[in-house]
Amino acid sequence: MMKPIANNGNSLISNVVTDLTHCTYFYRYHGKKSLLKATRNGKPVLAFSLDETAKKVDFYVSVPKNITCEHYNEGSKTHSVVSDGSTHLTYHGTSINKKNSKQKGEIHIKHNSQRVHKDKANLIEAPQCVSNDISRYPLPICRIELDENVCELEKQGSENFVELEVNGVFFNTIEIYLARRGFMKRLLSEPWRFPPNLPAYFAYTSLEGIYKNNTVIRRRGRYPQILVMESRNFETIVIAIQEAQNQRYPDSRLKYARSINYLEEHFQRESINTNTGFFISKYRRSDIQELSVIGR
Repeated sequence: MMKPIANNGNSLISNVVTDLTHCTYFYRYHGKKSLLKATRNGKPVLAFSLDETAKKVDFYVSVPKNITCEHYNEGSKTHSVVSDGSTHLTYHGTSINKKNSKQKGEIHIKHNSQRVHKDKANLIEAPQCVSNDISRYPLPICRIELDENVCELEKQGSENFVELEVNGVFFNTIEIYLARRGFMKRLLSEPWRFPPNLPAYFAYTSLEGIYKNNTVIRRRGRYPQILVMESRNFETIVIAIQEAQNQRYPDSRLKYARSINYLEEHFQRESINTNTGFFISKYRRSDIQELSVIGR
């Protein structure tokens, strides 16, 4: 029996081996919009699009019906809406600033052809995402949790794909970041250029922490698929995994939040580096007594 093809991305050839080396695949930039669909048993359930012009970058996530889209701010859920067949999340950000590496933008949910709570954008609908150095600290865009009965996406024709059902394992948790193009390549081939515990965040922690008042949640689970979609200056990092603590979800949800320097903030917390991993303070402004191991 032939082994099922999990995706049609390209692996990175490198002499360096990290925790993410054998599960990361790239969709190279070819001078046009980057597209990717996530399938389950060959049927599309999510679609991603990354597009960039001289002045802005736009990222889209199309979701099927019956996905509860939830917005969080400082650990509290402020709003939710159940998707219809045309609902999608968008990130609209600035272009690369040649003078510095700061990146900022906003996230919206578009539902029934309208932005949800358009007139309350600064309060609910469009949480601002900021990174003071996008080349080192990617922006968390959203987290998607899929139940066993997730609906099929109505329209999707992308040739690029990632299959979420592989060898009987359903990669039901998808986490998405926006980074400066080349971030994942450097993380895999030159990890010493980053803070030493940054790779551990991608390998061992869950974005669920951002929705629970910026705490740190250690993730255990099946070996993930990491898909990197490139544009001229940016890349979208899609992490698909089945977490040990979330092998099944009662329903499907998309979670997004106001995120200001989320990853960078972790490196301002108390931490200890050991031979086997890292301990980091779980909460903001907490002392060394409240450290949580995140591994390596």
